[in-house]
Amino acid sequence: MEEAKEREKLTLVTRKSYFGLPTSFPNCLPVYAYLKFSNTLFDLDFNLINPDSDQIPYVEYSTYVAYNNEKGGVICSLIKDGFVDLDSQVRGIPEWISAKAMVDSWLADAIIYKLWVGSDGTFAHKIYYSDLPWPLGKILYFLKKD
Repeated sequence: MEEAKEREKLTLVTRKSYFGLPTSFPNCLPVYAYLKFSNTLFDLDFNLINPDSDQIPYVEYSTYVAYNNEKGGVICSLIKDGFVDLDSQVRGIPEWISAKAMVDSWLADAIIYKLWVGSDGTFAHKIYYSDLPWPLGKILYFLKKD
């Protein structure tokens, strides 16, 4: 029975953890929090091979995969495909819709702006490129920053 429960878990694939957080990438934290708040069983896995992939984060379940760069993102895919839906009770409330839109857009953009433009690049290097050889990490950093 334990093996059957293990197979039922989703796997959230993110970038590695830093700063005491389970994942340090700004796009991965909302998906992690959404799955935690919904009490969904999931394993956390780290993708160190593709540091600048726009597919990260993604969720795997058997042959099902929900990528960040398609169908409105991971959370929208999980809702549409019936895995988890935290918004079902409050979807029609106007205050919820505006608060969710603000968090999804302004807050996420502010975090990414601070990471890339508002700092000296130390945190971005730790999150994205610290596992890569030095020249490749520098090249990818400058390509991403421009």
